Amino acid sequence: MVAKVIWDTIIYWAVPGLLFFHDKLRRLGESPRAFGNLQRTWELHTRVQQFLREWHAVDCEPASDTFADPYSLLDWIVDLHNGMAAGLPDEELEDQFTKNVILLEQLAGQLVTTVIDQLTAQGIAPAQVDRWNADELLQEVVARFREYEVINPIDSAWITLGSEPAAVAS
Repeated sequence: MVAKVIWDTIIYWAVPGLLFFHDKLRRLGESPRAFGNLQRTWELHTRVQQFLREWHAVDCEPASDTFADPYSLLDWIVDLHNGMAAGLPDEELEDQFTKNVILLEQLAGQLVTTVIDQLTAQGIAPAQVDRWNADELLQEVVARFREYEVINPIDSAWITLGSEPAAVAS
């Protein structure tokens, strides 16, 4: 659940919030680049939401009582939040929007990679893992994650926080 809430927050701050506060939504037709980024984000967000439902269907661990404060957990989320009201001129806005889409792709790839690695290690849902590994869009974002992880490493705690580890015998 924590991963979904954080994903929903960052997608909002990275795309519609950024475009709304910069008065770009009503002017998308003037910018093929921004419109293309919006289309890419829509496809990505739709697939991530489906992925989250699929993950829940095969791995429904009980939630822990961990409080997830995205501001202290994730440095870059503060940048997304502040970026909504940055007052960027159009060219800088388009550049920032493109950077945000790349970040979203990296995060989606990190989500997929982390979940697949976790389920594989636990021997859970190998058929579902195979379907994810065969999914073209998911593999694109996994490649983006691997490409950018080297230059922009991101802590995966946003994905795993809130998961209750298996009970440990005392």
